[in-house]
Amino acid sequence: MAAQRTVRLKVSFQVDYEVPADWDDDMVLFHCNESSFCTDNLLHDKLLQSASGGNCACSPYDVELVAPEGPGQF
Repeated sequence: MAAQRTVRLKVSFQVDYEVPADWDDDMVLFHCNESSFCTDNLLHDKLLQSASGGNCACSPYDVELVAPEGPGQF
């Protein structure tokens, strides 16, 4: 087996997410970034949508190499 190294990736993706109609953009961002919201909930909802015949969980995403130097660099 070839030698391996660890790198850090930043993965971002876009999903459709339902929020109350009376929330403005600041309320949505607060809910997702500063409240007790857990990203697992978002991923779980997306995977359930996929399993029930909705869009694939592999929606368009971007991957960025954040730390290419390998172990001990994080």
